[in-house]
Amino acid sequence: QWVTKTEALLQQGNDLQAFYVEVSDPHIHAAIEKVLQASGHAKDVATTCSRMSTARIQSVHRIENFRLWHRYQARLAAMRQDHAINNVSVRSAAIDLDGFDGRVMTNSQSIFDCGEALATDLDEKILLHGTSWGNADSIVQDGFDNRTSQRAMYGAGVYFACAACKSHQYTCHLHHNGCSCKVERTLIIARVALGDASLAAETRYEERRPPVRNNAAGTHDSIVVHPGMIKGHHRHRQ
Repeated sequence: QWVTKTEALLQQGNDLQAFYVEVSDPHIHAAIEKVLQASGHAKDVATTCSRMSTARIQSVHRIENFRLWHRYQARLAAMRQDHAINNVSVRSAAIDLDGFDGRVMTNSQSIFDCGEALATDLDEKILLHGTSWGNADSIVQDGFDNRTSQRAMYGAGVYFACAACKSHQYTCHLHHNGCSCKVERTLIIARVALGDASLAAETRYEERRPPVRNNAAGTHDSIVVHPGMIKGHHRHRQ
């Protein structure tokens, strides 16, 4: 359900503003505010996540980048081909595994799909990516790039979360770990095809590729980390 007219999509160049379409739908704004203020441990006053209860929306934009959308669709097709060749079956990864309100992200999946149903055969999910405003512009124009990953706990890649307070830790260009300063921040609500995911039991510093499959050729498509004990984690648990 593109807002931008077809001829304008086909003629998109490098004008950053052409990719941003402002969203004023109060239903969407309310759903995003719910994700910000209630996902994960946002309601737990014993944790720093509780500061998310005061999070407010400055603006909402949907991204209409025709080139990136077709690149993403090509990647989905390549994943399906890989699964068919190697007889891989995809299991759905669990979300909303922690927190007080256990279905915030689950209930948000169809709200944020922009009229294109999620690909259940590839375990496509709506997930969150926190970043600075400047980084967001780069992502909007050129897409996510795993080559920018530095000292990543579970291997080089692009990281997403199903709790806004986790994504919040990466939104300030001045501080880390979810500060409460007044810097304006960006949360990207993204379609993410997890595909054939590997469930992490330990950290994977310095790794550049996903784990090799045990019962089929090739590597897993992604890595999923659940809350709980993780070998090698500096706090022993995620």
